[in-house]
Amino acid sequence: MISVLRDIFMADELPSGDKAVYVFLEISAFCFALASVDALATRHWVASIAYLLVAVVFYLGGIKWPQIRSGATRIVRRRDAATNSQSTLPLDDKPPTLVDLFMKEFPNTLRSSDNEDGNQDQKTGLYGFSGQGEIRRILHSISHPSVG
Repeated sequence: MISVLRDIFMADELPSGDKAVYVFLEISAFCFALASVDALATRHWVASIAYLLVAVVFYLGGIKWPQIRSGATRIVRRRDAATNSQSTLPLDDKPPTLVDLFMKEFPNTLRSSDNEDGNQDQKTGLYGFSGQGEIRRILHSISHPSVG
């Protein structure tokens, strides 16, 4: 007798995929429908109507879940295809280093300053540095920290 009842009332396996989403949405719709009846019993008309509308949305969402999922999948694939086709960076190029970005944005900062004669003064460069070599060394040490 118990084995017969077990076969009738017990599922062989847990629902998965679309069926699991359907069951979850239908249970949620049932809960909101009960909340709507409870709000109606306490004469909260606005809350009752709101709960009922949410219950209907969850109910229809459960029924239409396979169509919703396939539509969302198409939208995501279309967006990914558009993003991949607009990529301009070749895959084999390495990203720029900090020194490359600094040189591109501030090309004049690595030059030594000019004095009154028009000659370059090697003593007074950028922020009092002696010239390009020291700045390049500092930028290189920042962008490539040594381990140790």
